[in-house]
Amino acid sequence: MRAVAFDEDAIARYSSRAERDAAAPRLVELLLARWQLRSPRPLGGGQAGIVLGVRTADGERAVLKLAFPHPEAVWEPVALQLLPRDLAPAILRMDRFAWALLLERVRPGRPLWQSGLPLERALEVGARVHARIAAVSPPVPSVPRLAEQYGTLVTGADERLPRHAARLAEIGIAEGAVADGLASARALLASDAASTLVHGDFNPGNLLSSEGGAAGARTLGSPVHAAATRAARRRENGAAHGHWRVIDPKPLVGDPAFDFHPLVRDLVHVAGGDPLGTPLAPLLAVVAEAPGLDGRRIAAWGAARAAIHVVWGMDDGDAEVARREAAWLTAWSRLA
Repeated sequence: MRAVAFDEDAIARYSSRAERDAAAPRLVELLLARWQLRSPRPLGGGQAGIVLGVRTADGERAVLKLAFPHPEAVWEPVALQLLPRDLAPAILRMDRFAWALLLERVRPGRPLWQSGLPLERALEVGARVHARIAAVSPPVPSVPRLAEQYGTLVTGADERLPRHAARLAEIGIAEGAVADGLASARALLASDAASTLVHGDFNPGNLLSSEGGAAGARTLGSPVHAAATRAARRRENGAAHGHWRVIDPKPLVGDPAFDFHPLVRDLVHVAGGDPLGTPLAPLLAVVAEAPGLDGRRIAAWGAARAAIHVVWGMDDGDAEVARREAAWLTAWSRLA
């Protein structure tokens, strides 16, 4: 089937998340009946909607996704269809007005952050996958430009920043440091002339393994376990260099260096590290190598995005998110 963008009018129809959540059970019921789906069960994730594992009429496993209408996700179906079939799940059915997708089930579907791979290997996986995304030609001018969509977010964060000055001091970061990060975002957007397909939500939960084998088994030190050790290494290598697929794109056209902040942030966290105590320079070199990007620009985008997330954390009254992103703002700024 030919995928098209989701219906933008649905964003106005559901003026709040509560309204969409109230309508969702009935929409799911209708879609299950219309597409002859059975055995629905919730799957992990789904922060921006409902995600269910289902069986089709002929017994095949599939995924039913009912997205919450929001501007960043309008072009998700188009991005999924643009990507090579071994890089993203196929769209089996679509209702653009309900913002519903029936997707091929990715197996085994283990997210990268649960792979058990060492940090550097996991980052290498992300970098290799991202290089393949960037090689896809986006349908310009249909998919929005990064500068167009993100510029609005930066302007809004700039306007709201002064009201958070006192609380920023309480979490240990100066208002000026956040302002510098937002200024970096404006400079990056102004200099962005790239025509590259950007995933838009490139976090390790959106990269799924698509072939068998448990990744990252622990190496055992005793000589009697040498065979098990070699097998574990083979599995680890297979996970690092094997097949991975991306889900949940929020596609944009622009600078590919934009994408890497959530990948590095979340994988460092899973590895038990923190931005101020982890040597980031060698990790940045790993991330930049496969896509052939400028590591300093990746770091600059990391600082810019962290600054925006600090403001969002303050907007939501979530000091923990703001504190975490403030640490990343400091760490990225040192590298940039």
